Amino acid sequence: MTNILHQLEAAEDDAYLAFLRSEVERLRLTDPERVAVMWAIATLETDAIADAGQNAEAAATLRGLLERLGGER
Repeated sequence: MTNILHQLEAAEDDAYLAFLRSEVERLRLTDPERVAVMWAIATLETDAIADAGQNAEAAATLRGLLERLGGER
C-alpha cells in the first residue's frame, strides 16, 4: 500500500512540476515586451517628478516585475 501511495505522490509531484514549468514559460517576456515595460517605467519616473511622486510606486512595481521576470537587458 505504501508503494502505491508513493507512486501516486510522485505522479502528482510530476504533474505539478509540469504545470509550474508551463506557468514560468508563459511569464517570460519577449524583447518587445521588455522594451515596452522599460519605456513605461521611464515615463512613470519622469511623470513622478512632475506630480510629486504619485507615479513612483507604479514605476517601482513595474521595475520589480521586470526584474522578477528576467531582469533588464
